[in-house]
Amino acid sequence: MGLIGEWLDSQLLKEMLSAISRAPYMYDFYLKTNYRPSDRVEWYINGFWGNDGVGSAYSDFDLDTAFDTGIDIAYDFDFKYYNTDIFANTGVRLLLGDNALLHLLGGYEYWKSDIDAYIREFGNRFYTDAFLAEYGYLVTPGTESFSVDTESTYESFILRHGVQGRGDLDLTFGDRFLLQFGLGAYLDFTDNSGAGDLWTITYEDGLPVYKNVTYESEADDNRILNSFLYISSSTTLIPDVLTMDAGIRLDHSYLFGPDDFDLNTWPVPGPRLIFTLTPPWEGRFFLDHAFSLGSGLFSKTPFESNEINEDMGLEDFDVAIPKTVMALAGWETNMPLGFRFKLEGYYKYIFDRFYTNDILDEDTGVQDTIIHNDGIGHAAGFDFILDKRSSRYVDGLLSYSFIYARYFEPESDGTDSAFTPREQWYFPDFHRYHTLNFLLNIKPSSYFTFTTMLSFGTGTPNTEYGEREMFFGYIENPDGTTSLAEMYTRDSYYSDVLRTNISLPVDIKFTFHNYIKKSKLRWEVYIAVEDVLAPLLYYLLPDDDVNTSMWSGEDLEAPTAVFLIPLPSIGFQLSY
Repeated sequence: MGLIGEWLDSQLLKEMLSAISRAPYMYDFYLKTNYRPSDRVEWYINGFWGNDGVGSAYSDFDLDTAFDTGIDIAYDFDFKYYNTDIFANTGVRLLLGDNALLHLLGGYEYWKSDIDAYIREFGNRFYTDAFLAEYGYLVTPGTESFSVDTESTYESFILRHGVQGRGDLDLTFGDRFLLQFGLGAYLDFTDNSGAGDLWTITYEDGLPVYKNVTYESEADDNRILNSFLYISSSTTLIPDVLTMDAGIRLDHSYLFGPDDFDLNTWPVPGPRLIFTLTPPWEGRFFLDHAFSLGSGLFSKTPFESNEINEDMGLEDFDVAIPKTVMALAGWETNMPLGFRFKLEGYYKYIFDRFYTNDILDEDTGVQDTIIHNDGIGHAAGFDFILDKRSSRYVDGLLSYSFIYARYFEPESDGTDSAFTPREQWYFPDFHRYHTLNFLLNIKPSSYFTFTTMLSFGTGTPNTEYGEREMFFGYIENPDGTTSLAEMYTRDSYYSDVLRTNISLPVDIKFTFHNYIKKSKLRWEVYIAVEDVLAPLLYYLLPDDDVNTSMWSGEDLEAPTAVFLIPLPSIGFQLSY
């Protein structure tokens, strides 16, 4: 049958589908409209509603017979994820005379993310000969097995909503000078909470104990006010040859919450400067050229600031806004047949990076979060894009990116992480060396378009695991008794070398569209499938993740770099 036939004939697809309790879903609705009562006034409204989620459930075997069979420890898992995103904004553009344009905007956004997980372990397991040989003196005489009966739950809830407003004014002076002013603010309200009733290994009097630990984290009613002010200009230094864009932006963040809690930050000035050279060179292959060179300072409030609360004991100006100094150089040219080529290289120095160290008191289950703002990083790379923007029959693009990024967090506070290590340079978890994107639109007729998109990415950093280790642990059973268990573990370490599998999502889309005759209405209906190669790649790619069973020591391996099933979707769009 060949490789493809063998895959189709396997139970792989059935196994993947059986683990899905709620099929991945995504419902989106978008509305955009504008109204122009005159040539000098335009009013517009944008609105979006999105809802997505997934449910996953898995069970090793029948939990009701786990104790009776005495085969092994049964594992039952149920995971649910829900996400909702809504935004709406409205604005007006006013042409104030022939040389002034005023743009006013206001909006609201709502985002909620909910995670609910349940895990149960249930059953009997016999001690192995290797365990009895090493720890048999701890086993009660006549005892051949141990029992496990645990239930763990985890919940995470994030609610973020806010309002924004901004105003921009453009002033033109002749054909060679444009001056821009702007100011605005974003006020975000956040509720960030998490709770767990988990079974985990703790140490009591130096002995490992598998016990129930309850923890709770909460940062409710936090509000973050991010405001900005900028002035910029675009100047033609040499007509049709050399332009200069210069400006400065001032960013400020202010966090406040319940019980008169507030935290101020120093404003961050961000100067920017870029030159664009368009020499009058023209050839048969390259029709025109544009060279760019620039640098600037950028800043952004860290998302982790949603977790800050008064219990952390922070004072005004203890937290700095993360900053990035960036320099770039680029070249863009147009070619015959409507093709465009652009090449850009850059370097970034990141400093005042925000990071946290979470310290868990294993005896009390209380988690203490220590905040630092002295992380640094370097990133350099280049991108190129070749595209054909519009064509009657065929258009698309080809792009490639290379990036080299290294981060450093100097403070560990006694913690250790296999994903974002402290006190050493490391590759950030999102880092890929190479990313290639290909998009192709084929339009055999005016009312049908076939689109295919391929994205290739090399692997992200992967964890290194040590040798399997057997140890004994005491289980605090729900009935109050304590039993001796045979348990296994593997140490995990950050690796500068190991990488996950490649990423190769391939999407296809069939679009039917046309104008309604004698009207301004345009309709579009599409059918699409994301990640069509996912099951095949799951079968072909080597295993790249190791999960060691706590009870048997066996390695459960599965690829993690791809989604397991294709995701179909349909949509409809109507424009006027």
